[in-house]
Amino acid sequence: MTKEELSHKWLKNSDKKLENDEKWCKFVTNRASSNKRQMDIKLIREDLNKTMNPFTQELVIAVNVRLDPDAKIKDGYGGEVPASNLIERDKSAKVYQSAANRDRAMNLSATAMRMFVFIMYELDGTDDWIMLDPDWYKDASGAGSRNMYKKAKDELVRYGYISRTEHRNVYWVNPALVFAGNRVSKFKDNVVIKDTFTGKHQTNVAPKINTGKTRLNRKKWTMDEEIKYGEQGFKQTV
Repeated sequence: MTKEELSHKWLKNSDKKLENDEKWCKFVTNRASSNKRQMDIKLIREDLNKTMNPFTQELVIAVNVRLDPDAKIKDGYGGEVPASNLIERDKSAKVYQSAANRDRAMNLSATAMRMFVFIMYELDGTDDWIMLDPDWYKDASGAGSRNMYKKAKDELVRYGYISRTEHRNVYWVNPALVFAGNRVSKFKDNVVIKDTFTGKHQTNVAPKINTGKTRLNRKKWTMDEEIKYGEQGFKQTV
């Protein structure tokens, strides 16, 4: 091997070592930054838990009391009474959190994000669909023209937030992203149990319950699809 070849080989190895060193430094820096952020969050949480949220001064949570005759608790006189649960009366919609869902939302335009927020406020009970009449949406949301309505609707379809049904201006809403009711009760056939020790999903453990209704034309998304399409945009599986 000539002197020039030895010199070239040494420089190549040196560059590779420098590149590996830079990657290691970046990893260590990111790890330290993440650890510091977690520590900051822990300290902030401990501090704020001792402080009253100013919004709670006028907060009123209306509830209904629901008795459970199958569950008994001891009363103050040695007897038993039905257990009770407090159920909030105010309607709500839950947005399901994950890094993929967050990144998907961050890809939305302002027009599509406006429609998504509107959908969250309009979801009714256990419905997994919504009616988006263009004139009603325009008046209720102040969104402007029909072109803006169409742009937002098409974008939400493309990213997998909603999907067309056979009915005019009626759309399925993706319950993997947002839902107003109890998904465990609504979608019994989709329930899986996550193993506490392995973190893996067990299969064939949820009881198959005959609801008496035929569930045709439903969209089903696997976990792998959720991760994939959460990063790259949702692919319709009609």
